[in-house]
Amino acid sequence: MNQRQQELLARVEQAMDPYVTCSPKDLTVSLHIPPQATHQIIAIGVQEERIVRLDKDVLTLPKHLLALRKHIDSLTPRFTVADFRRASALPRSIVPAVLDWFDTQGITQREGDYRIVIG
Repeated sequence: MNQRQQELLARVEQAMDPYVTCSPKDLTVSLHIPPQATHQIIAIGVQEERIVRLDKDVLTLPKHLLALRKHIDSLTPRFTVADFRRASALPRSIVPAVLDWFDTQGITQREGDYRIVIG
């Protein structure tokens, strides 16, 4: 990664920091950069593990996932999507992507309408 990319990635992280999630479009608008540049720097950020792509249009920072993990830890070992939504106060549209990410990381496992804490 060159110096210019490092600087842009730092700007992206700074723009994302106040929000649990954001979209590539949000970053394009807030940073006043072309959509192609946004997608390229997001790809670099994901590769460098400095940005996490939860879904096509849902991005977050690793530190936000750590904070969300605390909400999982505060729930019973078997919980519903609604339980997590109440604990985390996330918008309903974001919760499935977050929980799917925790599933892929081996932290939770989906069993019907419930998630089981395994990691």
